[in-house]
Amino acid sequence: MKLYPSILVQAEANNQPLGGYRVWFLAKHWHKASGYIPDKKFKEYLKELGIAKSSYHRWIQEAYELGLFQQVGKLIKLSSWTCLLYTSPSPRDRT
Repeated sequence: MKLYPSILVQAEANNQPLGGYRVWFLAKHWHKASGYIPDKKFKEYLKELGIAKSSYHRWIQEAYELGLFQQVGKLIKLSSWTCLLYTSPSPRDRT
């Protein structure tokens, strides 16, 4: 699985919920092609990984709130790597 530690470090430094990023990384790893994933099948995948329903539901909600996921019908549109790298707040941005 491809992880970008700098994204997680920035998120943590800015008190952003890491669950949203965690589920975004899992989604990118699970479905590498178009950037759109089927909502129901992705939740089944998370369940197969042994992740508690309450945890993945919270993470998915956090991903929506962070703009990492967008609902498109029964699909979830994933933000791109580039978008995430350039929109994650940096600790330098704080005053």
